[in-house]
Amino acid sequence: MPVLFTPENYLLAWSSTLRNHEILFKNPEEIKENIKIQKEKERPDTSLYLGRFVRFTSGITDSILHVYDSLGPAIDGSQMDVSDEEILYAQKIVDLCRSKNIQPIFLTIPSYYKNVKNAEIWTKNLNKAIEPTGAPWLNFQFPYDTLLFDRDCFESTRASNQHMTYYGSLVATYKLAHYIVDSLHVTLPDRSKDLHWHNMFYGEEGYFENYPARENDTTNILICKNLTKNGITIKDAMLQKGEDNNKLLVKVANNNSSDKTPNAKLRIMAKCNYQGREIVTWIDMYDTPPYRPIGHSLYSISLLKEVELLEILDLQWLP
Repeated sequence: MPVLFTPENYLLAWSSTLRNHEILFKNPEEIKENIKIQKEKERPDTSLYLGRFVRFTSGITDSILHVYDSLGPAIDGSQMDVSDEEILYAQKIVDLCRSKNIQPIFLTIPSYYKNVKNAEIWTKNLNKAIEPTGAPWLNFQFPYDTLLFDRDCFESTRASNQHMTYYGSLVATYKLAHYIVDSLHVTLPDRSKDLHWHNMFYGEEGYFENYPARENDTTNILICKNLTKNGITIKDAMLQKGEDNNKLLVKVANNNSSDKTPNAKLRIMAKCNYQGREIVTWIDMYDTPPYRPIGHSLYSISLLKEVELLEILDLQWLP
């Protein structure tokens, strides 16, 4: 520690709380507000806690976009360099991972592209520490995916520290998952046949986007599994009952790479019960960003509560 920090910074070196959240000293009112928000979302002791707490649930506003246009980016990548110590310890971290048979990956989470200039120089500078390690690097800042990392992905601020929203965190998480599976070809534990794992996570956030409902579930109703029509295979379809409406989720198996771009629209012919009458109708469904599961594309649509979907009769792609 004495090599890396001067005496007046020892306390910051010891405490990650102080190091990462200097607002403890600068803005106590924000701390009080955060505590209030946290208490409102406290979980029962018996519930499964997956660790998510994202403060930002809405993206960049028009007013902040105007600030970008007038003042320019808050981050200048040409000012972001790495030190000799950072180069040394990046290598130490990678060496430690490899000694434990762990695959290290460097990951750069982005700021909004209008908040950053000279991202290519920033990338070049960071590469001084990363390239010598030989470890893979997934850099979301450069090159930047303007299609998926849109304004809804980021906290509405022009600042050097810009958090992602909940939506943005899902985009980044699924992109990372595809990188691990499709590019690194890492073999991950297969939980699809692990009953204990399913019992623990069933119905938790994100579960139904990746796995089917149980046949005896009366709230999340399984419509069908492994249905093929016109060359389109549905892994499963389910109806989630809600207070105001019902949500239909359909998972279409990918024929090629699990990271392929999905078709934008899926049309299904469905047999439904509506107010006591049985009808057959076409329903147009849309792919569901930010969810990009491994092995299938996800489509969803909200339906009136009075619509009871009985059977899927046909499938076709729409342009």
